[in-house]
This record gives sequence, structure tokens and C-alpha cells, in this order.
Amino acid sequence: MVKVVTRKGIKLPYMGKEKFIELMRAGMGYDRKTGTFFIEDLGRIDQIKAAISSILKDEITLAQTCFICESTFPCSECEYSGICKSRDIPTYCICKTCYSSPQMYQRYVKKTDDLVAALYPKK
Repeated sequence: MVKVVTRKGIKLPYMGKEKFIELMRAGMGYDRKTGTFFIEDLGRIDQIKAAISSILKDEITLAQTCFICESTFPCSECEYSGICKSRDIPTYCICKTCYSSPQMYQRYVKKTDDLVAALYPKK
């Protein structure tokens, strides 16, 4: 069974001090409050995937989060996966459903406006 890692992180079973240190050195971070591991160093994706795969003894895949609808999906579902520069880096992208929507641009602009308004509220 393939395990999926999203931008929100992944909860892993207890693994011992050595494996924890291996994950930290590979580029992961750990949030004590939520008990989740998250990708801290996007430049070390291959090492991170190898470390998590070794701990879980299973294949892992990194998933994107749709910027518009916030659904999670693997890069393999995207028709642009072969040329995408952010492939296998769990960031924001646009899912096939939203991309195919005739209102995609308007929804994208609204989402962007909402984020800007949340970051910079009017006084």
C-alpha cells in the first residue's frame, strides 16, 4: 500500500531515536503539538522519501493540495507531470477538476483575494 505525504505532514509510528535523527538530517521537521512530521527542506526530497519509505517499509508518494478547492491529489494524475518543475514537492497546485472548470480563473482570483485580505486586513 502506498503512503501519501501532503504539505500538512504525516504522522509516523514510534521509531526510536536513531530513525528520528535520520529524518531530521534528511530534511524533515517535527511539530510536537500535533505530533506530525513535515518537509522542512524542499531541496532534499529524494532523501526524505527514502527515509520515510525505510521507516514505513512501504512506498510513499508526495501529494499536492489544490489551491482552489484544497483537495489532495498525487502528481501522477496531472497531465503536466512530465514537465512540471515542482513535481513531487508537496505545495499548492490546481487539481484537474478545478483546472477543467470554466470558472477556474475567477475562483483562482477570489481565493487569492481572500488570502491577501486575511494577511493584510483593512484597518
